[in-house]
Amino acid sequence: MCIFSLLSLAGCSEDAVLPDGQTNVSDKTLLTLNFSIEGEDTASRAVDDDDPEHPAATWENNIVTLQVFIKHADGTWEEPIYLWDITGSPYTVELDDLDLTQTTVYVGANLTMAQAQAFIQQETDDAAYTFTNNVFDLVTDLSPYSTENSDLTGRRHIAMFCTKGIKPKVTETSEDEEATPIEYTTGPFNLKRLVAKILVTCKTDGNGYVPVSNKNAENFEGWIRQSDVKYLVNGLNRKTFIMQQINSEVSEAQAYANVVDPNNELSVTNANNDDFYFQPIEGEYDSPYLRATLPFAEAELSSYTEGIYCPENTFALDETITFEGQQAQITHVCVAAKFTPRNLQVEYDLFNYVAEQQDIEPDIKEDIEELRPSNIDEVVTVECPSEAVARQLLLSSLQRANNRNGFPEGTYFYHNKVKAFYTYGAMGRDGVSMDDIDTNPGVFGDFVPYIGGWGYYYTYVDNREDYELTPNGWNEFYRHGQVERNRYYILNITRFTRPGSSVTNPNYIMVHTYSLPWEKGGSGEITLNPEDEIK
Repeated sequence: MCIFSLLSLAGCSEDAVLPDGQTNVSDKTLLTLNFSIEGEDTASRAVDDDDPEHPAATWENNIVTLQVFIKHADGTWEEPIYLWDITGSPYTVELDDLDLTQTTVYVGANLTMAQAQAFIQQETDDAAYTFTNNVFDLVTDLSPYSTENSDLTGRRHIAMFCTKGIKPKVTETSEDEEATPIEYTTGPFNLKRLVAKILVTCKTDGNGYVPVSNKNAENFEGWIRQSDVKYLVNGLNRKTFIMQQINSEVSEAQAYANVVDPNNELSVTNANNDDFYFQPIEGEYDSPYLRATLPFAEAELSSYTEGIYCPENTFALDETITFEGQQAQITHVCVAAKFTPRNLQVEYDLFNYVAEQQDIEPDIKEDIEELRPSNIDEVVTVECPSEAVARQLLLSSLQRANNRNGFPEGTYFYHNKVKAFYTYGAMGRDGVSMDDIDTNPGVFGDFVPYIGGWGYYYTYVDNREDYELTPNGWNEFYRHGQVERNRYYILNITRFTRPGSSVTNPNYIMVHTYSLPWEKGGSGEITLNPEDEIK
């Protein structure tokens, strides 16, 4: 989107529209602003060399209000100018006499008054804007939570700000060289959205399943449907600069850290204070903040516009610090996936129970009967020929026990020593007392229950445009987990290699990140045309 604007410094005339109905004001200047919006072809990042630019959803370019900031040479500011009718009549504001060449002009869009004031404070004492909420949707101070509910939160626009302030330059003078210049220009303004957007996609086969395998874990075989993979963004920055800060002195080797953040020093950041929001999501597969993944199609990469919005979060990584595990200070993506194991440990009595049920599909009953081993043992191993068979065995085992502990359909139990998947009844035959579970829920011995079949994973956002899935040391893994504003991150899950658990591990999930420059929020020029000083 292009924003074309004209700022004129006008002399007082009979038909001038003056503030507060005044007719003549001595030693004052009228600043008249005219704006028009047209085009939808612009894009941006911290630098202006991103190509190609990923398109935005149409409404993501919406500009409801514009804010103009004028800073004087002595560091003082005019009150922010709010433009509510961008394409309407000229907007006129009264200013003290000023030398335009000694001022700096900034432009923002869709900012609240608090955010406008935060920018002025940022320019004077490096103050940052602090989000008003402390929850997964804190980003709604700046944008909707996600594209999915952009029309449900009452907000269909995103806060934006120019990439730099511009000092007006003289472009034309009157014939009298000592007279006041009659035209200035500020050059172009490029607006960047204050948020990033993150989407998770999944590689799928022709039947809608995500690859599940691990050559070092023979028992990890089964089914994960792409429609049963959800995600949310965690480790959210609760502070942001209204205008992005770029450190031009960062070396090329550390170019990943050229964006300065209010919480830039990761090594000294306290994740338990008000700087970040982090919440473990294990057991939250029905969280309202989770969003559905999409099937991945590389040929259609440029057609994606969906995602969850989040604040910018960058940092400089201390080379001497070693991080382990999930870091609350680093923005990352949490993934919930429902897995159905192919290889199951089942109680032998379950075959008789299934054979007696009248509400099970005949073909499923037949497939289960064919799995019955000739050697009778309390617990036997079966390899299910289909997802439907495995899910029926898990369900029937729960029903056979009258759903004693209230586990939902799809629940299985993972033995973390023998690395095997158990039905409810088989777990009870292998040293776990159901009475203990009744009186002390959570006592499962060597077993980990996967409620409803849901497992939990996390992965970081890789900000390198040329990222390829290569082994990295832990610090390398964190180093590139930067999230920049106005970028679109598409994370493609290519494979699940372990069941997720309450102690998540990024090695359990294989992800390729596409870090794309997102189309600019807007750009344009402001031209200032002073004629005569008002006397």
